[in-house]
Amino acid sequence: MNYSNKLRNAGFHFILAFLLATSFSSCVKDIDQYSETPAPPVGEITDMSQLVVPESFNYDSDKETDLNIHLLSNTDAPLEGIRMSIYTDLPENRGVELFTGATNENGLLEGTIKIPANQHTVVVKTECAGIVDNVIGRVTGSTISLTLGGSNPQQITVAEPLNKTVTFPGYSNKTLGMPTKTYMGTWTGNGVPNYLSTPRDPISSTFLTRMNNSLIEKRSVLTTHPQFLNAGVETNVILTQSSQVYVTFIHETSGYRNSIAYYTYNKNFPPHSVSDISAVKVVFPNLSLSGSGGGLVSGDKVLLGTFGPDTAIGFVLMANGYNTTTKLVTDGAAQYYSNKDLNPEPAIANKQHCVMMYDSIDQKMVFGFEDYNRTSLADNDFNDAIFSVRTVPNTATSKTNVARITVPTDSDGDGVLDINDDYPLDAALAYNSYYPSATTYGHLAFEDLWPFKGDYDMNDLIVGYRFNTIKNAANRIKEIRARVYVKAIGGSFQDGFGFQLPVASGTVNTVTGASMSQSYIQLSGNKTEAGQTKATIIVFDNALNIIKNPGGTYINTMATSPAVTGDTITVAVKFTTAQTAAAIGTAPFNPFMISNMRRGYEIHLANKAPTDKADKSLFGTGQDKSSTATAKYYITQNNLPWALNIPAPYAVVVEKNPILKGYLKFGAWAQSGGTQFPDWYKDNVGYRNNSYLLNR
Repeated sequence: MNYSNKLRNAGFHFILAFLLATSFSSCVKDIDQYSETPAPPVGEITDMSQLVVPESFNYDSDKETDLNIHLLSNTDAPLEGIRMSIYTDLPENRGVELFTGATNENGLLEGTIKIPANQHTVVVKTECAGIVDNVIGRVTGSTISLTLGGSNPQQITVAEPLNKTVTFPGYSNKTLGMPTKTYMGTWTGNGVPNYLSTPRDPISSTFLTRMNNSLIEKRSVLTTHPQFLNAGVETNVILTQSSQVYVTFIHETSGYRNSIAYYTYNKNFPPHSVSDISAVKVVFPNLSLSGSGGGLVSGDKVLLGTFGPDTAIGFVLMANGYNTTTKLVTDGAAQYYSNKDLNPEPAIANKQHCVMMYDSIDQKMVFGFEDYNRTSLADNDFNDAIFSVRTVPNTATSKTNVARITVPTDSDGDGVLDINDDYPLDAALAYNSYYPSATTYGHLAFEDLWPFKGDYDMNDLIVGYRFNTIKNAANRIKEIRARVYVKAIGGSFQDGFGFQLPVASGTVNTVTGASMSQSYIQLSGNKTEAGQTKATIIVFDNALNIIKNPGGTYINTMATSPAVTGDTITVAVKFTTAQTAAAIGTAPFNPFMISNMRRGYEIHLANKAPTDKADKSLFGTGQDKSSTATAKYYITQNNLPWALNIPAPYAVVVEKNPILKGYLKFGAWAQSGGTQFPDWYKDNVGYRNNSYLLNR
């Protein structure tokens, strides 16, 4: 780096070295005063001193990405209050959740997430009826922009499981034989009927809310609404007078291209076997959303015709019935009828594959089908195929023994329905957003001899963390919870740890859960650190209070020492007034270590600013080349750091071995400025030498 070297005389060096050596007398590691040399080609790197890293590189293993996702109804009206989640990939592909929020009054989900530096896509989960789920969002520049839904849906890509093989286990007991299939007309190549009625039925956001509350993705109806499956509940449309009958597509969540057909019978003579039905007529050859294996838009409808009183109308779903090669409707892998007696499961409790609910507000019957065999395979959410039936006149259907669509509740009155609210009984909180994810921990690895270089095993203090940024109904941040543990200590220093937020200390109401036992940290009344302009939270003041030393000097950094598991503490930061996401920034914010309980000796990530309590006189001493004038901090002349953020599991480097011995791609990543091997910390083939790593 092109910093001006500060002149120091030999006496100053001697005094500083003496003082530091005295203060470090309990530390096993030696200060390595070395001269950094020009770097050889990447493939010839042998030690850390040979690395020369681009001045602009900050050692970020992740990147900030802005979200701009627009949700529209089928009439192009904004869909407000729709909960959405952002994942690294499908959960079944081991994807993890990164962000959760809700659309605003303009139908927009806005926010900033951090994703791994080598990741260029995310999966957008809407779980909203009428909107395609599991859509791939691509990073363009530093933004993910999508418009989902609308009268003319934009072209999208849906994420697929890594195991794409479609199998039908459990269908060996499917119904034998099927009634003759007849057709209402022709269809396009992706199975959209050429006989759709116009205009589309408008699908309101309020109806979608009721629908989402009644049939919740991946949640069993047996638990959420068992009344839909009560004995004697009606699952077919029973006409009480002559009327026209329309069937309207609403939604589907299936991996199959299901076909839907209808049949009729006299209400007084229901079929007892498939042979009692002479024929079925196909309504939707391919009941799949546009962008999700088909071409339907929520609200697409078909006029079945005019039927007289006492007519019963039932439906059959042909599982994966649409053949994309031949463009024909087949019998499918199995058939499931709205008359449950016709279905193949041997147990009566498992035979029902269709729920029918009456929506008194829109005055229509709503059907939900389960398209897997319910003996063992089904998730029982009954939303694999959803459509509605409306009659003209709308009074022509019997409501006897018909379940009602459920009205959603908002127990805490915050404007977020209970089904969407992570805190349904707390009006101040609504949505969780985790970093690095809801199920994993990130890690901060420190060298603690700053301003002198240590041995670069990056294990003097390793802190595991998971941040939960909790938003209210308005998508403003009301609370931050940090779960923190100490993974390893590679020396005898007694180090502290904290993080700083980019807002004034007074914006914080309270801090709870910190581990404080020493006297060198002074706290304000709200338990932020006193004397700080920005809100500074000390998580613990002595790592040895979090993890106990089993004996010897090191903890979890030598194969010959026993593995130790410390405590996990949760620190909660509650704001007096909810803050905007832009004001707070993204986790892990500005984390830092306090070396050996000397408050001025802060060690931050590369180019992260020190707090007001840092001893700025140490900048530019030892091997540190920090410069307040250029806002470059905690780096050496060759731009080496004293701290790393790894937003993932992290194997500890064995004591007194530089990190690049265990993580073989670290050197190439650093020298390339992050363009090569941005996933250097992963356990990929050829990435690690496990002789230098401890997987504890």
